[in-house]
Amino acid sequence: MTIPKSVLIGGQRVQICIDDNLAEYGQFCLDNLKITLRKTDLPTMVATLRHEMIHAAFAISGLSHSKTFEDMEESVVRCLENLFFPAWSKLTAKQKRR
Repeated sequence: MTIPKSVLIGGQRVQICIDDNLAEYGQFCLDNLKITLRKTDLPTMVATLRHEMIHAAFAISGLSHSKTFEDMEESVVRCLENLFFPAWSKLTAKQKRR
């Protein structure tokens, strides 16, 4: 996979930029609909892109504007990354073998 220049999330075009000097692995900015990734190895950048796209989906949907969700958003994103996506990948791989 290569890192695309943009992605469509909820009907919104989100620009994807790579920054050699970003302190975090990635960040999403709703104000300018932009995901910025730190330049690193491709597998890390791909995982970070997926992580930031989840944040973008929550923000664009309006969920991240809820005070109660705001406090747990990072936990929900990490739950999806570490529990749901691996379970989904295992399930779909098993279905392909059948």
